[in-house]
Amino acid sequence: MQDAETGSGWLISLGENIAVPLQAPVLGQLVVDPGQPCQHMRVQCRPSGRRYLAGRIVEGWRYRDAHGRGPAGTSDGEVWVDPEQGAVLAYSGRRRGWDRTYGMEASTITYGALPDALFTLPESVSIPEGDAGR
Repeated sequence: MQDAETGSGWLISLGENIAVPLQAPVLGQLVVDPGQPCQHMRVQCRPSGRRYLAGRIVEGWRYRDAHGRGPAGTSDGEVWVDPEQGAVLAYSGRRRGWDRTYGMEASTITYGALPDALFTLPESVSIPEGDAGR
């Protein structure tokens, strides 16, 4: 669970029944300004066309030299953004010094408010000592 605005949240392992605080803004950049989708990466990007994805026509943007500020910590790649909502519905990119491609592609999307209960840690999950005040 993560708050996209602050980058803070919980890394939860239901298999181990433990939750650990997480502060990682790079994971939260899946909502962007659709008019300037690469602004948060502090790079300029180029349009790369349109495609149909998750029931919407989305706009693609190529970015380079983001120094790990792209989705999933990537430096070079492409993002596909819903031009009305600013949601990143797909990305594909590489981290500097890694051969692996990191990517995500949404198959469906629904916009609207989410119930607070979705953001409550399950009772079966414990928090390591020292992190309870989070």
